[in-house]
Amino acid sequence: MNAGIRELLYPFGFMASFFFALRFFVQWFLSEKKGKSHVTEIFWKLSIIGSSIFMLHGFIQVQAHLSLIQACNIVISWRNLNIMSDKKEPSPLSKVFVIFGIAITAVIAVFIAQGLFSGGGISWIRRPQTPWNYGSDVNLIWHVIGSCGMAIFASRFWIQWWNAERANKSALNISFWYLSLSGAVLAVAYFVALGDIINILGYSIGIAPYLRNLILLKKEKAGIGYVNE
Repeated sequence: MNAGIRELLYPFGFMASFFFALRFFVQWFLSEKKGKSHVTEIFWKLSIIGSSIFMLHGFIQVQAHLSLIQACNIVISWRNLNIMSDKKEPSPLSKVFVIFGIAITAVIAVFIAQGLFSGGGISWIRRPQTPWNYGSDVNLIWHVIGSCGMAIFASRFWIQWWNAERANKSALNISFWYLSLSGAVLAVAYFVALGDIINILGYSIGIAPYLRNLILLKKEKAGIGYVNE
């Protein structure tokens, strides 16, 4: 895919930011209504939509790390819905691992195919092609900071999934919100350096809900929660 098309399709990623923001603001609203940090099926459904769009955005802008993270997040979101379902027993864990393997393999295959058919060689990470930059690189340290931030940010769902499997219940505990907050701060710094507005919005827009959920959880732990009817 040439640079002109990548630049033209860059705004497509804003759709993912919209769904990511929507899931947390809906979750925040429902939590305020209930008087405690709370998650429902709509959170995971919006997560699947947003992650699917963002994964495609990663393919277009040649950012393999983003696409891999989003592919895994789709599987984790599906698993949470699977656990929450009262219509049938959750699928065996072995099936979940198979789906993870398929998702990761598919993403890697797409990037390899994209490189082979483009004629420019296989590329895993490029600076997003936007009207205000033209693919120039940044210092390696920023990629390290960004990768650490995104790894921390992504780990929140892995830890949440592990807790959900142990308890056989989908929930967002305090570690999820701390990891969200710390990972978001590092990721935002990275994407500011890249000049990537979509990811700046994607990682920063949830900071207020993260902080509010931490406050609600601490109030709940202290026994001073409330319920809005």
